[in-house]
Order: sequence, then C-alpha cells, then structure tokens
Amino acid sequence: MATEVYRGPLGPKHLDSSRGKIGTPYTPPDPEHYAGQYLLDSGAHTIIYARHGQPHKGVQELESLFNWQNKETGFIPNTVYHPTIGTNHLERRLIFGKDSQTSHYSQPPILTVASWEIFEAFVHQGKEQEGEDFFKRNYETLRASNTYLTNERKNDGKSSLIKITHPHETGRDNDPTFDFLKNWRLSQERQLPPFLNNIRAKINGATNLIDLYTLGRSQEKKGWPTLPINDVMFNCLYAESLRYMGEIAHVVGKSEDELMFSVEAHSVGQEIVDTMWNPKESTFYALRTDTGQQIDVKSISGLFPVVLPEITDIQLSAIVDSAEDSNEYGPPVFFPTVPRSSKYYDPSYKEWGCVWRGPFTHLPWYLVKEGLLMQLTNVSHRLPALARRIERVVEHSEEVASNLVRRYGPREGYNSLTGEPVRNDARSFGWANLGVTPRRKEVLSKNRSEVTPI
Repeated sequence: MATEVYRGPLGPKHLDSSRGKIGTPYTPPDPEHYAGQYLLDSGAHTIIYARHGQPHKGVQELESLFNWQNKETGFIPNTVYHPTIGTNHLERRLIFGKDSQTSHYSQPPILTVASWEIFEAFVHQGKEQEGEDFFKRNYETLRASNTYLTNERKNDGKSSLIKITHPHETGRDNDPTFDFLKNWRLSQERQLPPFLNNIRAKINGATNLIDLYTLGRSQEKKGWPTLPINDVMFNCLYAESLRYMGEIAHVVGKSEDELMFSVEAHSVGQEIVDTMWNPKESTFYALRTDTGQQIDVKSISGLFPVVLPEITDIQLSAIVDSAEDSNEYGPPVFFPTVPRSSKYYDPSYKEWGCVWRGPFTHLPWYLVKEGLLMQLTNVSHRLPALARRIERVVEHSEEVASNLVRRYGPREGYNSLTGEPVRNDARSFGWANLGVTPRRKEVLSKNRSEVTPI
C-alpha cells in the first residue's frame, strides 16, 4: 500500500500501511523510527482526531488495533509490528522473535477513554447515532479489554489493584520506580565532574536496557507472569477506564455492566488513595505486593491520582503544590517525568534510552492536565483558592506544552529545563500534537465549520 500523509496543526505524519492478514490503516508514533502500531500512542492519536473534529479517523485508528485483540482473553498487545519496516527492532528480535507480529505485554488502558472521545465528537457534530453505533460495534471488545485486567492482573485476596508483567507495560520503560528489578547501576548519590557524569549516565543507560531485555526474555520463557508491582499510573488509568466503561454501558443499555464497572472503578480508586498515598512525603508511591511496602521513588506516575474522583482535598492540594514548585514538577517546563529534586533527574537525556528519567513528553502531561481540569470542576465552589491555583497551573502548562511543539516540532521528548528536543531519531512524534489540541469544552463549543482538521 502507498504511504498516505495527513497534516495536522504542525504536520504529524500518518502511515497507511498493510500488515498482511488484516491490512488496516493506523497512525504510527513516528513513520520512520516507530513504524508499528502502539496501544498508548493509538489512544493519544484517537483523542487528537476526536478533539479536532475527525472522529472517523479515530474509529479507524482504534478498530485497526482492536483487530489484534485475543478474543479468548481480551488481551490487546502493546505493539503490532509493521511487516516490513523496523523488522530489526531490538526488543522484537531479542524477546518475541524476529517474525513476531505483536508484543506479548500490553500498556495502560486508555482505549476506553479514547472511545468516549470519539462518541463526544460525533455528538458534537450532530451524529450521535454514529457514536452509538461505534459503541455497539465495539462494546464486547472494550468490555473484554477491561475484564482481562480484572481477571488476569488483580492482586491476590480482597485487593482491587492490578499488577504489571514488565516495566515496559506501563509505557514508562525506564522510570526509576523499577530500578529494584535490575541487577546493578552506578550510584548517582555523588555529583561528578561533567565528563565523568556523562560517562556514568551512558553506562547506566546501557545496563538499564540490558536488564530490561534480560527480564523480558525471562518473562517470555515463563509465559508472562505478573510482577509484584502495583504501579500508580497503571492503576489510576485502569480505574478511569472502568469508570468510562460504565458510561459506555449506560449508552448502549447494559445496566448490569454499568453497575459492575462503576462499582469496580470506585473500589480501585478508593484503594489507590488509601494505600498508595504517603502522608509523610505527600506523594503517591507504587506498591510491592511481595513485601507490602511502598516503592519510595518519585516519578510523574505519582501525579495520576488526579484522574480519580476519590482523591482527597489534601492529596489534591499536595499535587498542586508539586506542580507549582520549580524544584519538583513546576516551571520552566511543567511535569518532567521525574521531579527535579530526584537524584535520577536527567533533563537532557544523557542516560541513553531514558526519556522517563527527567525530560518532558506530552502524553503524561496531557493526562495529568485533564485530571486537573476534572478536579477544577469538583472544587471550584468548595475551595475557590485551590481552584484558582489549579487553573493557573493548567493554563501555564498548556502554554508551555504548545510552545514546545510550535517552536521545535512534534518530538518525543524535550529538555525539561531548556525546552530543546532531546532525541533526533523521532522527528514527527504523534502524541506531541496533544500540545496543540484544544480542551474538550473548547471543541464542543465550536461550530463544525471552525474545527481545525488534523
């Protein structure tokens, strides 16, 4: 099939590709460096399409990925590999085999939320029936993708939290939260001269990748059992997915499912705010299910409880505090992937392969920002001072995120101090366009003729 290029506000490229047995078009994260289809990225691209008034392309994006769902379990893979481009993809060759069509782990469940965005976009265009038809056509797929996590990943006992099978499954491949799984790293406790500091970073980056791939090979041989980790971000997005699944069930008239998903969403959200919160550090930490202890490593994952209705005012205020603090997640570039106070903070991508140890990337910022907007609605009348602080953080961070893309183009990561791009191998990165994607209320208030096509 020929390559078909669409242009958004800043020109993200979209690859229309044939993949053998199915051959449906999709949007790669980057048509050259990341030619396959990725779960998190497809969710982000669908939101971009919907917010820019093109829900049909969002439908195409999601239904392309839904074709690869395991119909028995509901599992949807993290990656569907392109048949001809990127066949030497390191992870594919080392872990799954060079002829593998997909990866064998998943990613955080944002496809339900993305599906709801499609529905809202259709409603806005006066095509509610098309939105309902999309839900009815894909309801069992969405349902199964959520119940897969509930059935296969839940902790033992009465806990509602779920576990992961590999750090890559969180989407935050190199997040320092998972360093305890690795064999060794050079200590970063001491600050070294710049030359030696750079050498240490390169060594740690290389050993990090070796350890992650070694773990992947081991998991492949064992059939991908769960690891003893309850990740904050993964569980928050799982709770949000369940909540939206309840909304979708309501639209299609599945009242029993609506109740089931809504109750489970609340159960997961409440357990997150009760067990992952560290009041002494005023942050949320991942849990180790083998020891029952929190993993006391700060990363952007700890901000994701803002998507939960169950979050307390104290917890929300603490997250806003960190978003205003330049030594944590505040300006000049909001929401680096680890706070600036962390010993792991590497804003300029010196530690090779580690966007998730200090640079800025758009998707986590966007998801946290959307959570803050939801909380703004919740506290605007009860806590007006906190509401004003949230509004300032959101508006300032939106301005910064937009300016990064407008100045440097849609890139995978940016230096969280200077704003400069930190990678040269993905120059047309799809989810960066979230930086120039309007808020939901702005889309819904526009006349159809004024919607910017992507």
